[in-house]
Amino acid sequence: MSLAAESRGRISFDEMFISMCHIVAERATCLRNKSGCLIVRDGAIVALGYNGAPKGMAHCSVQGCLCEESAFHADSRQPLPEAHDQGPNLYSCRGVHAIQNALIQAGIEKARGATLYVNQMPCSVCAKLIIQAEIERVVIAGPSNHNAITALLRQAGITVVILEII
Repeated sequence: MSLAAESRGRISFDEMFISMCHIVAERATCLRNKSGCLIVRDGAIVALGYNGAPKGMAHCSVQGCLCEESAFHADSRQPLPEAHDQGPNLYSCRGVHAIQNALIQAGIEKARGATLYVNQMPCSVCAKLIIQAEIERVVIAGPSNHNAITALLRQAGITVVILEII
């Protein structure tokens, strides 16, 4: 934030767009996670995304969460030992990630050279899609505890900003 902006109490553009990601995330249909993403080019939003079921498919809030269903033994409601937020049960997920939705909406021409804002750390698949889409800068709502993801993005020449808003 510039000194002039600080003296007027204005937030920076990065803070504004990250705040908007949190609002977009409220549209998410996932029962386990609310993620929102914006792609911004030359100060204008060119695409947005939130996580949820693919077009035409029932939302988890209607049909139930396949991740949770696959996280239990078939003959009981006892959790499988490997069932956790990053476990193999996530391969059953019908959801499309916020970043994936935003990149599809933007297409390569609008994504190339743009800034991507997201309210949480990208997964490794989304990080690779960000690289392939030639995003120039990624702003992530912090804190950061996924150094491998940020390292991958930086290795690809992408500027990564972790923005901790209080």
